[in-house]
Amino acid sequence: MHDATHTKSSDQLFWHLRRVISRAALPYLAFGVSCIVAVFLVGREIEHHINAIDAWITQLGPWGPKIVYGWAPANFSAAVAEREKNG
Repeated sequence: MHDATHTKSSDQLFWHLRRVISRAALPYLAFGVSCIVAVFLVGREIEHHINAIDAWITQLGPWGPKIVYGWAPANFSAAVAEREKNG
């Protein structure tokens, strides 16, 4: 059923496909690695900002989470509406 030429041509095809797929995946892999590095580098720098935001939300009392959870969707909706308006 399978002769040597069929096996050789299918091996070449699979080798070529692996090469193309790996070459196409390289930008995604590089982007992912750079994002992970950025999270670690920036995460250390903004830790005090996160603590300040947490303290501010805590100061707001029981309304703190409600304000934050209402503020984020409202800003997102405004940004989407602005984007659609500007086309």
